[in-house]
Amino acid sequence: MAFRWVDAPLVLPPGLRWGTWLIRRHGRTSPSTGSNQSVDGLSLFLIVPTQEATTMTRNMRTTKLYAMLAVLALGIAALLTPSGRTLADDAAPEHGVSFDGTGSFAVVDDAAPFDLDAFSIAAWVKMQHTSGSQVFVNRGTAGGLFTLYLFDGNVRMLVEYADGRYTHANIPAPPANRWVHYLGTYDGQQIHLYQDGELVGSTAAAGRIPRSDEPLYLGALGPDTRVLDGQLEDIRIWGRALSAEQAAQVAHGDAAASLQEGLVAHWQSTNLDEKTWTGAFDGAPVAVYRQEGQVVIADQKYPGYRGIWFTLGQFREYGDKYSGGLGTYTANHVPIAIHVPEVEKTFFVYGGSRGGERYLLAMVSYFDHSTGMVPQPTIVHDKQGIDDPHDNPSLTIDEHGHLWVFISGRGRSRPGFIYRSLEPYSTDAFERVYRGEFTYPQAWWVDGKGFFHLNTKYTRGRELYFETSEDGRTWNEPVKLAGMRGHYQVSNQYGERIITAFMRHPDGSVDRRTDLYYAETRDMGRTWHAVDGTPLELPLEDVNSPALVRNYEAEGRLVYINDTVLDADGHPVIFYVTSALYQPGPPGEPRYQTVARWDGQAWQFSEVTRTTHNYDVGSIHIEDDVWRVFAPAETGPQRWGTGGEVAIWRSEDHGNSWTKERDVTRDSPTNHHYVRRPVNAHDDFYAYWADGNPDELSPSYLYFANKKGDRVWRLPYTMDEESARPELLAR
Repeated sequence: MAFRWVDAPLVLPPGLRWGTWLIRRHGRTSPSTGSNQSVDGLSLFLIVPTQEATTMTRNMRTTKLYAMLAVLALGIAALLTPSGRTLADDAAPEHGVSFDGTGSFAVVDDAAPFDLDAFSIAAWVKMQHTSGSQVFVNRGTAGGLFTLYLFDGNVRMLVEYADGRYTHANIPAPPANRWVHYLGTYDGQQIHLYQDGELVGSTAAAGRIPRSDEPLYLGALGPDTRVLDGQLEDIRIWGRALSAEQAAQVAHGDAAASLQEGLVAHWQSTNLDEKTWTGAFDGAPVAVYRQEGQVVIADQKYPGYRGIWFTLGQFREYGDKYSGGLGTYTANHVPIAIHVPEVEKTFFVYGGSRGGERYLLAMVSYFDHSTGMVPQPTIVHDKQGIDDPHDNPSLTIDEHGHLWVFISGRGRSRPGFIYRSLEPYSTDAFERVYRGEFTYPQAWWVDGKGFFHLNTKYTRGRELYFETSEDGRTWNEPVKLAGMRGHYQVSNQYGERIITAFMRHPDGSVDRRTDLYYAETRDMGRTWHAVDGTPLELPLEDVNSPALVRNYEAEGRLVYINDTVLDADGHPVIFYVTSALYQPGPPGEPRYQTVARWDGQAWQFSEVTRTTHNYDVGSIHIEDDVWRVFAPAETGPQRWGTGGEVAIWRSEDHGNSWTKERDVTRDSPTNHHYVRRPVNAHDDFYAYWADGNPDELSPSYLYFANKKGDRVWRLPYTMDEESARPELLAR
């Protein structure tokens, strides 16, 4: 039974002003005015005497009239809300399926029934609290496909109506520990959100959800992610948008035959048998109910520093596209090392291996500058047989000293994970706090604001996104930064200033990566601008955006970004490799280590040196007027393979000209790869990298060097004790 606004004018005796009886649902706001009192969710606007009538209060007949009117009002209220229940309470369940807010969820892996042009989602929901983000029904990653959920004090019905574009209808969250019925519909034009059978929110969203094989989750966004702390009951999904009348029927428990039309899924608590949640009708999809819980890694050490060896397997005449010791891969995982002066330690992460096998372990450790020692590294996450260093970790440290390890996923096939150290400035134990979709993690801690996380999601190719979080556990919805069919980016942080440089992938092809772009934000992503201050409207989709630094496509050149920094004047500097072809060997010549620098008026470009491979990744350091490039750009023992010998190039004229300062490595048995710059680099831990043979499986060692490049240390491959001193290599 549904109620509408009812205005019933009363003919009043002299001395009383006109009033209105007003009946409203709990939580609705009346357009009327007057004195009111709340009775069981109804507002009764009472008749009050005028000033002239107050002198009549001694008249018994007037007093009796007031009493009769009050009794009449309460009688109407009692008839409309028997037993003091809210309007939907008669249909509310007594109990449902419980979710614990941490690790329980249900999943339907077969996505075919939910690939719909139009749909409706309904569920009874009872939340233990209304804080954070809690998902009731979801398909896709955050901001993708569709989600019915609680976020930031509102219940939302979200729909991704086009690739990478989403919107939502909203309603303020109800009180905790109360059963509420929610129903969201989408007809290809509008999103409607109903609460207890009444339409409470709508928004335009012309389009269709993208086709996808993403599973359906009940009670969570995904495993361990945005899990409901409460109960669900009577979950239904239709392959059509229900009408307002049908939404009310569902909420009030009507069994109309029309509600069976287009019903594709239905789950009730009575159908849950331990882990199997069968559908409520023959042929309905079956969900699997799981309780996985959070994972705490407690002091799981590994006796030595062994990097991951990898080959992409795209071989040409001159070898693989890239391969070798890739423990510090990729340039798009930043930061991977951070020096903390307060504790005299440089913390670092890397892609490790088990016993030198092609078996990836996400590792974390530190170098203690006060003792010159390193402890046995900690296994933060075992990738369970994955050998791909695209899943390598990155690192950030919050203002309280907790280490946060962001372990990359790979597209939508492998999730990413976030771990937090249990103690400040400690690598002994970590707790897993988040699981979700992100690749190439670049997380920066902004004091007083929280995390700013730039990353990649595989929407229309490898597109750039960012997310923010105050606590690292609950994240705001992802915002697309750039969507030109694919990008790779390298970012950096200076206080509240976040800078990023990226290229694009024409038609989604990573082998055609070209053009160079720059963008920055100074307010946690609320606004973005180009280097000259021109405002940028997100997402960046025009290849000729004001963010464009140089049109390399017109020059027939490919772009491989290595590093991004600011100079002493606060102007951005981008370090990258340009090439003629994505394949290794002479066909890609000439290849240049290149610097793009903003001089306050225009971008200036200079070539640091020639190099032999597209993935000869190095880094740039700027201290006042001295600029240094550390890169494996000298020819190594595997001439056309990834990496080479490490050297330093120096400029003292703001990057206009470069000279080689020194060789850092020489006569090495295998190539050196991915020379990375620590944040706040200490003079004795100024560059950090791995080695390995790009032509065949080999051990991979990890190294660091001082600022002058005249001292190189190798981390111990095998450790018999809890700590050891890195080996200073002879020169």
